[in-house]
Amino acid sequence: MAVAISQKKIDGLLKDRPAGKREVADGGQPGLYLVIGPRTAKWIVRYRAPGTKQNVKLTIGNYGSVRPALGLHDARKAAQAALHAVSEQRDPRQANEAAKRRNHTIEDAFADFVERHSRARNKARTILDNEAIIQREIVPRWRGRRIQSITRQDIIELVDGIADGKRDPDGQVVAEGRPQSAVRVRALLSKAFSWFAAKSIIAENPFRDIEVPASPVARDRVLSDDEIRYFWSAASAVAWPFGDMARLLLLTGQRRAEVSGAMWAEFELDGDEPKWSIAGERTKNGRRQVVPLTPQVLNILTRLPRVKQEQSPLEEGSPQEQEECPWILSTNGATPVSGFSRAKQQIDQAMIEAARKATGNPDVKINNWTFHDLRRTAASGMAGLGVAVHVVEAVLNHKSGKISGVAAVYNRHDYAREKREALSAWANLVDRIVGVTSKKKVISLFGDRT
Repeated sequence: MAVAISQKKIDGLLKDRPAGKREVADGGQPGLYLVIGPRTAKWIVRYRAPGTKQNVKLTIGNYGSVRPALGLHDARKAAQAALHAVSEQRDPRQANEAAKRRNHTIEDAFADFVERHSRARNKARTILDNEAIIQREIVPRWRGRRIQSITRQDIIELVDGIADGKRDPDGQVVAEGRPQSAVRVRALLSKAFSWFAAKSIIAENPFRDIEVPASPVARDRVLSDDEIRYFWSAASAVAWPFGDMARLLLLTGQRRAEVSGAMWAEFELDGDEPKWSIAGERTKNGRRQVVPLTPQVLNILTRLPRVKQEQSPLEEGSPQEQEECPWILSTNGATPVSGFSRAKQQIDQAMIEAARKATGNPDVKINNWTFHDLRRTAASGMAGLGVAVHVVEAVLNHKSGKISGVAAVYNRHDYAREKREALSAWANLVDRIVGVTSKKKVISLFGDRT
């Protein structure tokens, strides 16, 4: 008899992924299975199609950061709903398809595009990027509209608005232009609308002859020592969990998506060489990354609250079960942290207040910066400490750099020691910049969280 899947068991399965695919039955919900592959994990329901002898395997969602993502509790609820339909002689597959044909809203259409096109053709990292663009740039602008109503002018205004930014009636910048994001949004929209037309979801593709945004100029923004001090102070002032997330970005030099989507199962916090292992499916270049953890980073991680997610009882009348959230940064226990734009605004305001207090100047200004600039600041800081370029790129998990061509093929050194030394030197420099001079002060700086 299958044993009920627990969060601890899922974490163990994900940590030791099989070379092929492994299907694990959930004894807590008959018919529900977790299918784990080398790069992905998804929930399926097995049932016999009503009125036939056909055995059906229906995918109901993904596990982890690949959306639509379902935790254990939600997967069981979705499985119960599907099997209830079967008990009433209704096939869940047909119900899903009929609903999609009736309601091709923006949300439905792009979810179809990801599920039926992107997942079949793209790598896991590209799927994650596409989903992030859809949820961050497209859905908020067109939410609730039918895909058939989107016009050429709608697309132009969306892409140009991202590239040019936004100003208030007085001409003050409200949102900085993001040319690189505009290029990516346009590319995704072009593919999506071509697919919508090919599948007869729309009668005509409105994307024809839309101008490609100008190539973006590479950013070179790094935070100064004073700005790092203001940033560090601001991180204490913003709501959980964004202050800790921002500090981890600066200290590790990893990408925002990698930090915000980090899971406890990826970390080895004990031993002489603690580390954070990021699977290739979560990195931009698809290569596994191992990040040595410095004492400063460990200090943050060991103080993070372990968020609990309420689970449904396995049997009627059994006590309510609390399972630990798999993500290190989550506000609801069901999904990784999100809402970065609002968090950035809070940090910006807190930095201004810290700068005013430090300088005594009420009109002090801080030039615009992004979360990605923290990664560049870390890289620049390590380079300034004399860390070799190829080691900095190993820390950042960059493919390009000093070692390329044939040398790159034969060089399989993981630079673990060099990366640990580089990140330790950088973290110690940050300590000196923000005024931390001892381990005791490091602990008091972060403070206790209740």
